Amino acid sequence: MFNAPEYQGAYGMDTVQWYMAGRAAPLGAVSAEVACAVFGTFNPVRVHAGLDGVWSRIPPDRMVELKLKSVGPGLAEAVPTGPELDDAITILSGALAQAPLAGAPLFAALAGLPLPPGPREHLWRLCDMVREHRSDAHTGAWRAAGLDPVEVNVLNELWRGAAPGSISRALMGWEASDIAAATRRLEAGGVASGGSITPAGTSLREEIEMNTSVQQSAIVDGLGGDSARLIALLDPWAHAVADGS
Repeated sequence: MFNAPEYQGAYGMDTVQWYMAGRAAPLGAVSAEVACAVFGTFNPVRVHAGLDGVWSRIPPDRMVELKLKSVGPGLAEAVPTGPELDDAITILSGALAQAPLAGAPLFAALAGLPLPPGPREHLWRLCDMVREHRSDAHTGAWRAAGLDPVEVNVLNELWRGAAPGSISRALMGWEASDIAAATRRLEAGGVASGGSITPAGTSLREEIEMNTSVQQSAIVDGLGGDSARLIALLDPWAHAVADGS
């Protein structure tokens, strides 16, 4: 659903460039260094591979437009138009209006874009704003916990019971040597042992998650009594999108 070979091919973009440019575009024609600071957990080598030279081929505003177009067909299959979609947009828009901008550059960049052309795309944008607000907050939380980008990726794998390297290497682009060194540091700190997370590691990771969630409290408060209604609306659409992607 979210891949768009026809758009990527028209601009000579590979999958990494499509992701990096699509995510960074709301910020404008930023450098890879700026994107590294904002994205946080990616290997800078992968970010550079995605952004170096890309803005000379596609302007950021065009990238924003294409990203919305690429999700349109999948949303049309998964999300019906009508009063329920309108309700979801109204509820989520009101809650996000309460979200603080401080420390949330990706969220702020998305909030400053023109409204998408249709209600499905509007809802998608609002959900993207929630995601990026949490991502920005999560970066602050794991940095405050004293972790570096590789360490938090490895700790996430251990906490989730994910296969080693499935996040840190396959998604974030870190090398095996980076991951091995980070694992040694986590073991020295007592949060990992023998390829598993320790009770201290579980406590640390859950503290990071809680500190991330606390930073979304204004959004939750903004939902007021509509949180159950919003979840009831979004849940089946989210499953339909996931099943169709």
